[in-house]
This record gives sequence, C-alpha cells and structure tokens, in this order.
Amino acid sequence: MGWNNLSVNQKITIGFGCILALFVVTGVVTYLGVNRIITGAEEVISSNQLDGILAQREVDHLNWVNQVNALIVDDRVTTLKAETDDHKCGFGAWLYGEGRKQAEQQFPALAPILLSIEKPHRDLHQTAVAIKEQFRPEDRTAAKEIFLAQTLPALSEV
Repeated sequence: MGWNNLSVNQKITIGFGCILALFVVTGVVTYLGVNRIITGAEEVISSNQLDGILAQREVDHLNWVNQVNALIVDDRVTTLKAETDDHKCGFGAWLYGEGRKQAEQQFPALAPILLSIEKPHRDLHQTAVAIKEQFRPEDRTAAKEIFLAQTLPALSEV
C-alpha cells in the first residue's frame, strides 16, 4: 500500500498525526529546557544567597577587629567587647552550624575550603584571648604587639 493508494482522508490524517507528533516532541523538548533553566537559576540564586551570607560574616569580622583595635588605641575603652569564642561569633555560628552543612550539600567543592578556614578562624579568636590577658590600661604595648603580629595576619587568612 503506497502513498498514492491512500485516500485523501487517510493522507490528511497521517499529516495531522505527524504535525501532532511534532508538537508533542517540541513540547517535551521545551519543557525539559525550561526545567534546566529553572534548575540553573535556582543554583545561581543559592550561590548569590551564600555569597551575601559570607560577605556579611566578613563584615562582622571586620567589625570584630575594630572592637579589638579600639581596646588598643582608644584610651576610653578598657574592656574587650569582641567575642572570643570562635563558635559564637556570626561566622562561627554559621561555620559550625546548619548553614555550612547546607552550603556543602549544595556546593560540595566548598567543603575543603571551609575546613581550611577553621584553624585560622579559631586562631583569630584566640588572639583576642591573648590580648585580653596581656591588656593593661596603663601600658597597651603588649596587647598592640599581639594585635599586629597575630590578629591581623590571622584575619587575612579568614
């Protein structure tokens, strides 16, 4: 049975079926493409949210360093107000909490980077403990030396 032997009705039905099949294939390809775009957009949104969180934690540490520095350079400041526990500061709460776990699930390549930040972060807060122990309102030299020799280098690693 060749094409020439088919009735006009059969030819129209076959043509309509081919067009319908083409629409279905186009619809499936479009659906899959849109889903890939949505997935990519969700990853970008998650990445931007994480970037914002980490930027805020960086600002928190800069403010923390300013508090430590104020103890050294401002004669009116006589007590250290900066957090000395590396688990309790904003970044530490994120680093040792659910935030990090979620980030590592979404972006597994972050795991070794975040692991490498733990020690410098702990060391940074330990410098505040050392400064607090060495601080004397009448002679801030020892505290200043710790700040310059230990705190600032540790901050650059975090």
